[in-house]
Amino acid sequence: MINIDNYQLIKRVNVKGVALCLYKLKEITLLTGDDDGNIIQYQLNNDKLEEVSRINNAHKGTIYCLYSLNNYSIILSAGGDDNKFKIWK
Repeated sequence: MINIDNYQLIKRVNVKGVALCLYKLKEITLLTGDDDGNIIQYQLNNDKLEEVSRINNAHKGTIYCLYSLNNYSIILSAGGDDNKFKIWK
């Protein structure tokens, strides 16, 4: 188990909307799930997060969990009022 008691904020970036679930794909790529059921991919460019792609209405309601498999080619998502676990490729 990792102890995060001594972790410190090293960078703060603004994301449109509410990012309730975050998953880092690569050093400069981030996946977020929001309270509208969208999955959004951001890339860090010149210290700013820029949206590069999205899956709209991936779930009904809030996305609570994102995970990636197979060298980032498969995304797993869960949450929302639909009570579903989904696989994206």
